[in-house]
Amino acid sequence: MDSAITKEIKLTRMEAVKNISENPSTFGSAQQSIQIIEEEPVGFEDDANRIIQLLTIGRKELDIISVVGMAGLGKTTLAKKVFKHQSVVLHFDVRVWCTISQTYDVRELLFDIFKQVERIKFDMDMDSSDIADMLRKSLKSKRYLIVLDDIWEDLAWDDLRLSFPDDRYGSRIILTTRLKQVAMQVKRYSEPYCLRFLTLAESWKLLQKKVFQKKACPPEFWDLGLQVAEYCKGLPLVIILIGGIIAMSEKIVSKWSEIANSLKTRVGAIETKSDEAVELSYRYLPNHLKPCLLYLGRFPEDYEIRASQLILFWLGEGFAQCSDERRLEEVVEGYLMDLISSSLLMVSKTASNGKVKYCKVHDKVREFCLNKAEEEKFMQVVGSHNQYRPSACGEQRLCIYADSKLRKNLDEIDMSINDYLTSNSKSLRSLLVTNDKTFGLYHNPICVFSLVRHLRLLRVLDLMNFHVEYSWYEVLRSLHFLRYLAVCCREFEFYWVLHLSHLETLLVNTVSGVRAPSTIWKLTKLRHVSVGVHFPMRKTNFGEPKLENLRTFNGIYYEVGDGTERLLERFPNLQELSLVPQCRSKICSLNLQVLTELQSLFLSLLFVKTKFVQFSFPSSLKKLALYMAHVSRGATSTIAKLPILEKLKFDKCTFDKNEWDVTESEFQALKVLRVQSADTFRKWHASESSFPVLEILVLKSCSRLKKIPYSFGDVQTLKSIDVLFSNASVEASAFKIKEDLEANTGCDNLVLYGCRYFHREEKEGEETEVESENEAREEEKEEEVEKEEEREAQSKEAKEREIEREAQSKEAKVSERRKEDTLFLFIFLFSFHIISRSQLYLCQ
Repeated sequence: MDSAITKEIKLTRMEAVKNISENPSTFGSAQQSIQIIEEEPVGFEDDANRIIQLLTIGRKELDIISVVGMAGLGKTTLAKKVFKHQSVVLHFDVRVWCTISQTYDVRELLFDIFKQVERIKFDMDMDSSDIADMLRKSLKSKRYLIVLDDIWEDLAWDDLRLSFPDDRYGSRIILTTRLKQVAMQVKRYSEPYCLRFLTLAESWKLLQKKVFQKKACPPEFWDLGLQVAEYCKGLPLVIILIGGIIAMSEKIVSKWSEIANSLKTRVGAIETKSDEAVELSYRYLPNHLKPCLLYLGRFPEDYEIRASQLILFWLGEGFAQCSDERRLEEVVEGYLMDLISSSLLMVSKTASNGKVKYCKVHDKVREFCLNKAEEEKFMQVVGSHNQYRPSACGEQRLCIYADSKLRKNLDEIDMSINDYLTSNSKSLRSLLVTNDKTFGLYHNPICVFSLVRHLRLLRVLDLMNFHVEYSWYEVLRSLHFLRYLAVCCREFEFYWVLHLSHLETLLVNTVSGVRAPSTIWKLTKLRHVSVGVHFPMRKTNFGEPKLENLRTFNGIYYEVGDGTERLLERFPNLQELSLVPQCRSKICSLNLQVLTELQSLFLSLLFVKTKFVQFSFPSSLKKLALYMAHVSRGATSTIAKLPILEKLKFDKCTFDKNEWDVTESEFQALKVLRVQSADTFRKWHASESSFPVLEILVLKSCSRLKKIPYSFGDVQTLKSIDVLFSNASVEASAFKIKEDLEANTGCDNLVLYGCRYFHREEKEGEETEVESENEAREEEKEEEVEKEEEREAQSKEAKEREIEREAQSKEAKVSERRKEDTLFLFIFLFSFHIISRSQLYLCQ
């Protein structure tokens, strides 16, 4: 150990002693709550600064910066650090992150990049050349940064490079790869940047950070800790995996000594260190977490896994070890956090409340999961890695990767899968189909669906990514043990699943809505439902048992009326709800207070034909999204009073007189505010106390909004403002808020996204005085337009009132005439009856 490193370690120890003396209670037992925080990489500071300089300074021609290094060295971590750096965010008009991987589809990659550039939906049937042309046009005259992560061959670059124009705006491409020859082949001006290994001091610092987070390492662990750090050979992945083992174990010297001794017995080459670390991590995992880890092998390479979806899969598989059914989701979420703590699962995105939203698996961990799952007959994965041919038998789970190569060789692959299903029909418990990352549905079903009926012991059936025309009723009749069902089909009927008494999760993607039968209440084990369900009030049987276990229900359609509250009472423990009410009355009352456990609500007022809506929400609400709603002053006040509301979204909503005035309201807990597609939204008034703890503000497609209230410059918690497809004056106000916030706090923490023009130093023709005059003229024109629109609206309302009065008058006359006709008919019939009786009497 050289003297410089020894000196640095001594300094680190002295700092640790100082921290312990100042904070004696900073470390304790292993059973501590896991916090998801943005991890700051160790040892990459100089590397990041050099790459940032290559991105922001120098030649104006398009350049490629290649980051090269072996698996686990931190290429992606470094690229992410640079990608998110504020100076980089402000320097580029457009930033895109695209993961390539060993197997890729060109059309999918182009679609992914274009979607991030424009953030709009487009025709999924377009071929790759059309998407490439649109992407090239979209990037013209923009300074862009595109990260192509994990490239394995230069052919991938050749497939994409023509889509990236060079307009001499200083655009850059970051490319990460394990292979230096790939970096040399795509080189333009800058030399490939080869990552170094961490020093021993840096390794020890990273290990401490992983094990103790922000707490100090006790002195008795220093010597053992240095031995562990030295074993890791400067590979960050190995350090965090070993650190994950230690973090989940007891903080006692004997345990650290046991782990250190296990490492000493492994004397493989440095290239195998990552594999050894993954295997050791698996060995130290508690038994209940091992199936959860192996299950991650079902996802393709570099796939972003939605955490909530993963929890549903684990629940369906029965991995939760808990006798209290009310806590199942909580228990499985704990498993997720344990795997994250062990570093075997990585967080890729978090929600505003700090919860995990998306996660990923490192290539090395995924490779281990695939091999171990097959070895233990836990799961067979069919994909390009085994030429889509199942090689073993007796596994309990079959997962099929439905990528582009499978589709091209469908007939041949069908045969091998067919044989596998036939021979394993009695052992198979789960059938899973995983589609390409962000690709659309696959409409050409493979023959396995006709064989599903024979898999009588299935508990999990996930075919959501395939549009199936097959008769589902016939298939589902024999599957009595299903707990998880996800399908995509043209039509769906609830009576198809009424015999599935064990069903807990039902996810259906269908074109048409589903009418709820009166017998739906018999599915008492349902916990999570996502399907458009219409509840006809007159036919709903309120005497049946309540769905006490139901936690999420996405897609309830109902007509507002007297039975609304009684319907909602059927879901007493509902936490997440997507609601589409119908209302034809002039005043619509939406009272949801009966849902006392509700935390997340999406409310679409598409079928509410009035602006006069009275909202009443439960105080438990944390997330609220309104679609096509009119947000009046009363509605604003009601929403602002929700005590723990953290996230609020307005989509295609309107406001009184096209203004949103929140000067007298205080959203005391709101952290995220998103307003999008508000075409008539012109003015916004807010005070410094309106949003006291706001962190994220997103404005998308608010084309008529003039500016963001400058009072946001006093909101010291504000972290980011995202402005998309809005006026330049809105972008200017965002920059003004950033300046005010920096002046008020002395910190430059506010990040601006989407402000494409005001940070361009060389933007031609930028004259402040001329712009001010133009803005003044524009404001005058807009005010005149507003007045004219207001006059037209008043005139239109007057005409509508006149038409309504005339209609009411006509209706009254018609009603009177009907009464006369009815009376005449009654008299006629009565007279006819008397005459008939008289004739009968005379005949007798």
